[in-house]
Amino acid sequence: MAKLKTITMIINETLRLCPPISGMIRKVGREVRLGTLVLPTHSRVDMRIIALHHDPDLWGDDVDLFKPERFAEG
Repeated sequence: MAKLKTITMIINETLRLCPPISGMIRKVGREVRLGTLVLPTHSRVDMRIIALHHDPDLWGDDVDLFKPERFAEG
């Protein structure tokens, strides 16, 4: 079972660094407030997954390094 956890960590880190898709578009179903930004109903949001997965504010300064231990806690 311990090896399965390690393999899962490796898979998650691989998908973080090299996601199968670079982004996706979503339609806003109702008006949403994100901090100071207001997204009106029926607008489309282009989410760049690759940008999120390589954001140093989310992942730290070593964002471009392969570190499966990032996922040790799930």
